[in-house]
Amino acid sequence: MASAGYARWMNRTAVIVFVLGLLAFVAFHLLVVDYYVDPAIAGGAEPRGWEVWEAMWEFCKSPDLGEMPETLVLPSFVCSALLAVTSPFLVPVFRKSRPLWWLGVLVSGLVLLSLGGVTLATPVDPEISVPGPGTYCCLGALVLNFLGFLFVRREQRPELEPCHD
Repeated sequence: MASAGYARWMNRTAVIVFVLGLLAFVAFHLLVVDYYVDPAIAGGAEPRGWEVWEAMWEFCKSPDLGEMPETLVLPSFVCSALLAVTSPFLVPVFRKSRPLWWLGVLVSGLVLLSLGGVTLATPVDPEISVPGPGTYCCLGALVLNFLGFLFVRREQRPELEPCHD
């Protein structure tokens, strides 16, 4: 366990990193996800991050389980949204409960590996589209959320003095 001053400093840093992850996640929704070389492909408008939710809803209405990356991305994206929104507010809970902290670390790590891995492993044809800033904000939010969990520390309990009768 860390000393009280060090633990407080690390927990404040965790909150800051979680908030930066939340801001990156919000920026993802507002920024362009892909820039298309041919504007006719996108119908004249570049796709924004919030449109990912529409695409996920369409996928849920008629799932094609033969498409493994989409099947993996759907729960990962929902978990990343849940973690990005709740983590800054749950630092006191993570600080006091090691099982919940481990659950957060494992889920955040799995989301980072699955969603980040699929995003980075998906082949991009530069003649069709290039990733926009929204894609990098989404990946940054995943990394910042995982790092935020690594900054959470438990404060050292005060030593109890023995009773002298």
